[in-house]
Amino acid sequence: MMLIGERTPGFAPAPARLVARTRAMAVRSLVARTVRERLSRRQHAEQARRAAAAQMRWITAARELDVPSRRVADRGLELLAGSERFVVGPTRWSLEQSEALEATRDRAATLGMLEANGLPVVPHVRCTIASLDTAFAFIAAARRPCTLRPALTPGTGTGTATGTGATSGITGERALIRAAADAAAACASVGSTGPLAVLPAAARGLDRVPLMVEEDVPGERFRVLVVDGVAVDAVRIHPRTGPVRAGLNAQTLTECVRAVEHVGARMAGVELVVSDPTVALSRGGGCIRTVAVTTDLTAHQPESGFDPARVVLERLSVPSPA
Repeated sequence: MMLIGERTPGFAPAPARLVARTRAMAVRSLVARTVRERLSRRQHAEQARRAAAAQMRWITAARELDVPSRRVADRGLELLAGSERFVVGPTRWSLEQSEALEATRDRAATLGMLEANGLPVVPHVRCTIASLDTAFAFIAAARRPCTLRPALTPGTGTGTATGTGATSGITGERALIRAAADAAAACASVGSTGPLAVLPAAARGLDRVPLMVEEDVPGERFRVLVVDGVAVDAVRIHPRTGPVRAGLNAQTLTECVRAVEHVGARMAGVELVVSDPTVALSRGGGCIRTVAVTTDLTAHQPESGFDPARVVLERLSVPSPA
């Protein structure tokens, strides 16, 4: 196992000129991303349409289960399931669990904790633009291409959604520099409505944005939704067609439940890379990529009599198990 910061033969520390070059590229990417987000009205309209449809499903389930709901400015739909406060926002839904959110805010730190508890995780390393030598060394030692993405999760300051700002297939220095610039810019973006006055400050902090490099482990992406110690849904995530419900090895589901318990969450999603759905992760069937306490609205869809909104609200309406 390569240690963080370990030097690999043939790879020197990232010189100051490369750090400066990457920082300058990140500033350009930040400005370009802000302009695109301001102009992409059609995309925002489509996101709003999908969000409205998803929120309606939650409203319907809440009415059927007598779960109080209300609309809250800047937050979306708020549901009170038992003693739990549940929020369905414009793009994501989540249970208000601040301690679990803090525990999972840094993807690299979360994976390190899970690995220390015996769970298989994707090989990875944490870095910043200012410490690109760590990423250079990791990629040089990797057995396959790598992905670079923001280290922080949504709702945690400069965090982003799982796929936002991510670049895969990285094998060399040039691709790594561009990927680091794009990921840092994605974290610092003010979005389509944020104040432009904060852009200069955001640009100055680009070289300190937490990033993460991980090996592109072969296999299919799965996502398992865990509520109160039970894996209530598992989906295969296809890059073109989106999520489809799929079966997984029973031991893999148990390992997902363990991962959620380790981060102290009552509800969370576990994203996996699975090489063989019939084999447990711990027996070589795959590994954990991340644990997230917020969920994309499109990640778990109603299908074949399964309604994720109803299942989640039914379970949350019951007091949390001791």
